[in-house]
Amino acid sequence: MPFVPDHAALTPAFLGREVAPYVPGLDAASARALPTGDASYAVDFGAVIVRLPRDAGALEALRREAAVCTALPAFPDLATPHPVVVEAGAYPFAWHRKIPGEHLTPEVYGALSETQKDSMAATLVQFFAALHAATPRLGPLGSAEPWPWYLSPEALHAAAPGVIPPDLAAHFAQAMAAYESLEVAPKDMVFGYFDAHGQNMAFDAGAGRLVGLYDFADCGTGDRHADFHPLNTISPDLTSRVVEHYTALTGIPVDLRRVHFYTTVCNYNALLEVATGRWSLVGDTVESLLHQIRHWAALGLWP
Repeated sequence: MPFVPDHAALTPAFLGREVAPYVPGLDAASARALPTGDASYAVDFGAVIVRLPRDAGALEALRREAAVCTALPAFPDLATPHPVVVEAGAYPFAWHRKIPGEHLTPEVYGALSETQKDSMAATLVQFFAALHAATPRLGPLGSAEPWPWYLSPEALHAAAPGVIPPDLAAHFAQAMAAYESLEVAPKDMVFGYFDAHGQNMAFDAGAGRLVGLYDFADCGTGDRHADFHPLNTISPDLTSRVVEHYTALTGIPVDLRRVHFYTTVCNYNALLEVATGRWSLVGDTVESLLHQIRHWAALGLWP
């Protein structure tokens, strides 16, 4: 089965021939390629989002996501996608109706009132709590490999020479030592989203509230604490509020420092995967990722 080789292949002619016939009402002329990570190419058709996998692993993730989204519990305050995987043509792809709303950026979050921030945290907690509680039912639908899917500590150490600068050497060493000794209590192994960053969120700017979540391809079983860490890409303030509300709602304690540890390791993993060519992130370079790590370290949230 062939896969799309690169962004350049996503021409109107290609999309009109390989995608439009399988999606009702799709107009290839309205297509706009979106920034993507390493799994699938995404194309915005206005009311519809189409994702074309780069390889067999990405296709399997799209199939898994479709199964997960069908089985998700109801979230009264949040819309979730209903992706359809199409494998009838020459190139497989998945499509879903767009959830109206904007991405939730750090700037947008920072401009919210205290009441709006707290309301957003409460909405997210309802989502996380329901998802974690559904672990027995949803667990078999996620990835067979427990989350996180980072490189091993040994692989990160091997990739570090020439990439980790002297000013981050001690911080990197602390992170790797903690990573090497990481253990997860069985009670904290839950079915999670693991991708709660702002580009996967639909935010209603007029109402000042979160209305939807996207991209469930990374769902799987892993440490409860790790499920909250992507919120740090929006704001550590949001992460703190969510953790506080989560414990109040569920009675389950969450170690905020452990959540921040996962952000630290995620940052170094992204840097070293990009630096060694293992991972391609649109818009991210070694320099931008080093800047991100320095900023995160300067906040003093971990260790």
